[in-house]
Order: sequence, then structure tokens, then C-alpha cells
Amino acid sequence: MLYCKLLGAGVLLCCGLAVSVSAVALLRRRVQQTEGFLALLAALREQIDRYATPLRGALRALDPRLLAACGIRGQIETPEALLTAAPLYLSREAAEALELFARDAQGASREELLRRCDAASERLRLYHEAARRTLPRERQAAFFLPLAAAAALALLLL
Repeated sequence: MLYCKLLGAGVLLCCGLAVSVSAVALLRRRVQQTEGFLALLAALREQIDRYATPLRGALRALDPRLLAACGIRGQIETPEALLTAAPLYLSREAAEALELFARDAQGASREELLRRCDAASERLRLYHEAARRTLPRERQAAFFLPLAAAAALALLLL
């Protein structure tokens, strides 16, 4: 009987550890993906501003490494594909900033498109700085809370 209780407590602790590690990885991926989208918007703006490339051409000309940093595999053709081509780990506010850009970028003139890129970059930068600033505290909480809950349940089991 004691063996079963110890085994159950071990399983609970392993599950708590798995949830903790997954939560920390998700938080880290959120910050990395925000950085990727900031770099992507900067490259998109440069393509449009410097080379006067239309939006579809600028999206096709993006470096695959930039797209991979955002979690996107392959090329994209439309601004909406920024939101659907990869799982988004962004905060709700950062995802809304990208959604607003994608919605308003269609059919916009070159100057308007540059303004939209700047506005989306600025909003994303604000959310990125906030996420980066709170990352250590959130990482600690995401690691210790599930693990502590699993340890408490394991102690109750014994």
C-alpha cells in the first residue's frame, strides 16, 4: 500500500514538474516571438520604404530566418498569414496589435502602410518591454506554483 502511495506521489511531482517546465517555456517563447515579429515588421518596413516594394512582394521577400523566429514555416503572401501561419504565443494585446496591422494593411497606400508598420512596431515594442521586464517574476511563479501544488497534493496523498 505504501508503494502505491509513493508511486502516486512521484507521478504527481513529475506532472507538476512537467507543467512548470512547459509554463516557463511558453513565457520564454512569448518574448522570443515578440522579438521576432518586431524584427519582421522592421524588415517589412525597410522593403516598403527603401525599395518601394508592394506589400505582397515585401511579404514574399522576407528572410526565412525572420519568419522562423516568428514560428512561421514557409513564405507568406498576405498580412493575415502573419496571424494564421504559426501558433501565436503572444500576449492578447500584442496579438491585437498585429491583427490591427494585418487588417489595415490591405489596400493601403505606401505612406499609410509605413505609418501602420510604425504604429504596430511601437505597440509591439511596448508589450515586449513589459513582457521582458516581468519575465523573471512570471517565470518564477510559473515554475514554483504548479510544482508547489503538486507537492502539496503528494503530501496529502501520503
